[in-house]
Amino acid sequence: GKSTFVLTVADNAASRGEGCVIFTYEDPREVFLKRHIAKHATVPLENIVCNKLSGNQRARCASVDETPWQKIAVEHAYGYTADWVCRRALIYKRRFGMRLMAVDYIQRIPSPSRGLKKHEAIEANMDRLSEFAAQHGIALLLLSQIKREVEQEGREPMLSDFRHSDAIGISAKLAMFLHEGAGDKLKILIRKNSQGKREGGCEVTYERQFCKIG
Repeated sequence: GKSTFVLTVADNAASRGEGCVIFTYEDPREVFLKRHIAKHATVPLENIVCNKLSGNQRARCASVDETPWQKIAVEHAYGYTADWVCRRALIYKRRFGMRLMAVDYIQRIPSPSRGLKKHEAIEANMDRLSEFAAQHGIALLLLSQIKREVEQEGREPMLSDFRHSDAIGISAKLAMFLHEGAGDKLKILIRKNSQGKREGGCEVTYERQFCKIG
């Protein structure tokens, strides 16, 4: 649900007139747009992807307002460095006043130099992106994988469960985890909040087929 979560955050920011750019190291822009349509048309994403739509569903998809996408940019960044991400982000800041930069996800960003171990590369990339965001007054949302043991053990993730590097939890100002609960529930767990009280989190509805969190 991490890609659905970041799209939900971007959607909310755009509805308030705030520019947002998502740098994705997995799915291209077209996939995010289809998720947006599935959410607002309440049509299963699978039907849209496979083009198996009834007349009513097709009409609902066609009527989805794409105005928010004037404030949302999605860049397929696979293979590109953190420096490239920062240069592209600066273009969007100048273009439409981008205030939120999201990266999906931190483990996929290439190492900034040869010879670095995985955790060292992650730390260096986090430092670069954080420095850029602070310098330009941009909110930074970094998505991450978590250790496989969390799912295997059937437990809620902890701050030490970021994959490949403990530095993610150490460097983050706010660390949240998504954890699927019973039925259509999704738990948003706050494990660190350096700018306020750490809360246990909250539980929201997660309609996976419609890419909808709320």
